[in-house]
Amino acid sequence: MRPFPVIFISLCCALAACGGIGLAYDQKLVGNYGLAATDVMQQMSFVRFEASGSAIGIVSETVFAAGWNERFVILKRHPAEANRTINKSITEYYIFSVNDAAVRGPLSEAEFQKARLLLRVPEGLTFTLVFEALK
Repeated sequence: MRPFPVIFISLCCALAACGGIGLAYDQKLVGNYGLAATDVMQQMSFVRFEASGSAIGIVSETVFAAGWNERFVILKRHPAEANRTINKSITEYYIFSVNDAAVRGPLSEAEFQKARLLLRVPEGLTFTLVFEALK
């Protein structure tokens, strides 16, 4: 057998084993900001997408809900434990300001409501994107 077919088949098998090329999930929300999961949905994070195709993490896993407009992104997440288990008994909230790229959080629900008022996040901005499997 010639070397090229062996290398090509080996490469195809390796890519199939690791899920191929790319992210398990990626969605732009506003500007260069969005959600991405590298291998599995439980890795869902809020990120800044770079022109190179890479993503820089802003709020780490596991983000399970988001709402956004041209000025703000609001997020809910369950933190991951050291062993990568999702702690669904804890819900943290975040507010990301698009204009100055500032993130506020983690916040409790009460702190989140106070920060919304302080930052003038519109009442109509709700969590419109919810990943039920991660909730």
